Amino acid sequence: MELIGRLIHTVLVMLLVSGLTILFRHSFSNIMSLMNARRRLRKRKKAESRSAFMKKLDALTRLTVNKRFTAESVMIFSIIIFITALATGLRSVSLMYAFIAAFIFALMPYPIMKIRLENMRRRNSYEGESFLAALLSAYRMSLGNISETLEHLADDENTPANCRGLLPEIIIKIRSSGNMETLKSCAGGLSYAINTNWSRMTAYNIGIAAATGTDISLALENILSQLKEARSLAEERKRLNSESVRLVIFMIPAAYLGTLLLSVKYLDVDIATLFHNQLFTPQGFTLITVSFFLFIFNAALLSAINNKQFDF
Repeated sequence: MELIGRLIHTVLVMLLVSGLTILFRHSFSNIMSLMNARRRLRKRKKAESRSAFMKKLDALTRLTVNKRFTAESVMIFSIIIFITALATGLRSVSLMYAFIAAFIFALMPYPIMKIRLENMRRRNSYEGESFLAALLSAYRMSLGNISETLEHLADDENTPANCRGLLPEIIIKIRSSGNMETLKSCAGGLSYAINTNWSRMTAYNIGIAAATGTDISLALENILSQLKEARSLAEERKRLNSESVRLVIFMIPAAYLGTLLLSVKYLDVDIATLFHNQLFTPQGFTLITVSFFLFIFNAALLSAINNKQFDF
């Protein structure tokens, strides 16, 4: 009887709570909306108060890693790498050298993301001619409505894939903002992701069309004609810069792995001893730190020199 009484009491309490929830559902909905609005306001204030470096790192992380990752995620990951490398280095080298080596390892995510960004920019830049042709055609079919133009391009599978992936963010900004300055900068992600003259001019024209409704068809035609002239120069540069990248990216890691395999097979060094000598002795730790740093440095240098973007 006591158990039945508790069950009846629980059911009555649940019915009471359900009735109050249904009765005051509009009030609860207003409270939740108010809390969400305050949360968005705090997030916006926090975003505005961030330093320029954190804003750039955040944009770099979202573009090269994942849109759900932030600059704080990269900082936490770098701290984990720093602690791991420092703990490993202290077993074989001095505190000062272990600290310097750990600091170098902790900085590695940034140049790696920068290399990935430059490669993405190079690939995206070569889509400029086809993307602008599709943009101009869709803009004319939409009778000068830039929002409908971008929606059509985002849904069209024939639109260049990398540039098409940048369009949803622009569409969301156009739909959600009524501020003139925000509309003018709505295509800033396109400009940052490609970072060429044609992308900056295209992003500017999209912003002007979204903010003021100005006809930008002639401007797009002018950009497209300049890209056609730059095509011949880009093909010649691509032919000349092909060997050096293969040497650094493939030959250096292959040579390093080859020395490890030769040590195991011909010098009778077992894998455990080889691993210990590589990471937990002063000479081995110094060698792998310097080699890794120089490899990343050379890869970044070649990426900056050889991977020229398609531009005019």
